[in-house]
Amino acid sequence: MVLIKSDRVDKNLDVLKTLRTKVKTIQTSSEATSLYGKTKANLERLGQMLDDADLLIASMTLVSKEILVTNKTNHFKRIPELKMENWK
Repeated sequence: MVLIKSDRVDKNLDVLKTLRTKVKTIQTSSEATSLYGKTKANLERLGQMLDDADLLIASMTLVSKEILVTNKTNHFKRIPELKMENWK
């Protein structure tokens, strides 16, 4: 059984369907998790912690050689190789 918390299920599912045609999604991989571990250790050593979820997103973006679109560019700038854009 699937639980959906919405009063506009059909409309929201249509929005998701449209979004999936416009946005590329990436998946985690062993390469991304390895990079995650190395980057986390390095950031801890420098005293520049990053939230685990954000660090995983950054690692997946780097491995995929993509650009991270975020409003938190100051937050992610701790990872110098990460390419970012702010669409705000």
